Amino acid sequence: MKRALVHALFGAVALGFTVLAAIEALDGHRAETLNQAVARVAAGPIDGHDERTGDNGLPELRFARARALAAAGRHDAAVKQYSALIQASSPPGLRQAALYNLANLYLRQSAAAEAGPSLVVMALAKQRYRDLLRMDPLDWDARYNLERALRMAPEDEATFPAVSAEPAERRQVRMRGMAAGDLP
Repeated sequence: MKRALVHALFGAVALGFTVLAAIEALDGHRAETLNQAVARVAAGPIDGHDERTGDNGLPELRFARARALAAAGRHDAAVKQYSALIQASSPPGLRQAALYNLANLYLRQSAAAEAGPSLVVMALAKQRYRDLLRMDPLDWDARYNLERALRMAPEDEATFPAVSAEPAERRQVRMRGMAAGDLP
């Protein structure tokens, strides 16, 4: 009786580990298939849709396509792909990577402008870096690139309110409908 219970317990544990191993193998197979599809997208033709990719709207494949478009110099198409990834229900890590790549693309476009940095495109790059830093304040790559963009095209300080050197306790607060002695 005791021996049968031990064998049954061992069989249940072995079955559980077998199921876990099968799930891990299936996940590994899915990851390998996705990696092969991403490699095909990156190496495939840029003009038009490549039927070999099997692009079923997977965000990873759209991201790979956007990178390939940016590398081929088709910036407008890459911007559309990255923007779609940012707006779509992509995984958060992929959304952040698309936002970072989009900001870098804007920064490169602005820096490559023949008549000096394009201020409009540079402003777009700065805004994307700021959006990325709102998502992840510890993203040092985005911080560095934002600082680089700010050095290339400084912002007008008149747009930001001046910080008063007077301590907060001594500042006069004025409210409509209230006289100076109304508040204690």
